[in-house]
Amino acid sequence: SISHGGPVAKSSSSGPVILPPEALSFGAFHVATLIKFATLWFIEREQCMNTTSLIAAFVVLISGLIWVGMDSNNADWTGNRNQCVGDCYEQWKTDNAGGIAEMEQVKQMALAAASPAALGEQYYGQCIACHGGRGEGGIGPMLAGQTAADIVAKLTAYRSGQERGAQSALMYPVAKPMSDNDLDNLAAFISSL
Repeated sequence: SISHGGPVAKSSSSGPVILPPEALSFGAFHVATLIKFATLWFIEREQCMNTTSLIAAFVVLISGLIWVGMDSNNADWTGNRNQCVGDCYEQWKTDNAGGIAEMEQVKQMALAAASPAALGEQYYGQCIACHGGRGEGGIGPMLAGQTAADIVAKLTAYRSGQERGAQSALMYPVAKPMSDNDLDNLAAFISSL
């Protein structure tokens, strides 16, 4: 490219270098100038190649470490490569009262049979950091002693984005994903504190 009357040669240390128009003639001095710029260009290319070589060597080293680590595993171990099939899976089902589907079905039946306060207690785990394990307060206000209706009203307001106090912004993302059942269950637990 031509800039300020001459071609541009790049130098990695000082940015672009402008060749003066006289460098286009082939006098002895100008040939030396061209050689200087060609040398800078080759040095820049060599640095690029060195960086590429280092990256390639690093990738080869890491790949080798991964291969050695995987190759040295005991292949007779049935848990290797997450394989539990055939007899292994049948033994797992016997040890765990059925397969994955049966376990999920038992879990869903237990949740359906649980009281709202028990379900709310599970949900309350995310409230402990600010409101304390027994609703005694901390960073957030004390919840113990409040009625279920008050808790539902406050959480509904937070869920809809209404400001209720100085720390409302902390409660918006907590209340937003809560369903009406979650609000009722949590309120049932908190009112029992």
